[in-house]
Amino acid sequence: GQAPMSQGVWCALGLFASTFLSAILRNIFTFEVSKVSLSARAAVISAIYRKALRVSGTTLARFTLGEVVNFMSTDTDRLVNFFVSFHEVWSLPFQFAITLYLLYLQVGVAFLGGLAL
Repeated sequence: GQAPMSQGVWCALGLFASTFLSAILRNIFTFEVSKVSLSARAAVISAIYRKALRVSGTTLARFTLGEVVNFMSTDTDRLVNFFVSFHEVWSLPFQFAITLYLLYLQVGVAFLGGLAL
């Protein structure tokens, strides 16, 4: 037989609520990671600047102004990008495992055919 209309409505409401909650939590996560990244960037740039002020003139002469600026911009950007990528390292395998399990629940062992590609 057919499922009652209320079951479809509850499924639709559940999908809407989970998508809405996901969007809110993703924005909060992005904001918090941005705050930590900005603090780390400021700390690293300050450390490089302090080090540049402390070293002797002969040691500093080995680096061009462009190299010092590169340390303070490009290299710190690489460090800051790590904060965003770090959570992907643990969350992607977790998401993949959940997805495979849910696929197994739907189609059984046939999901293994899709993994062979």
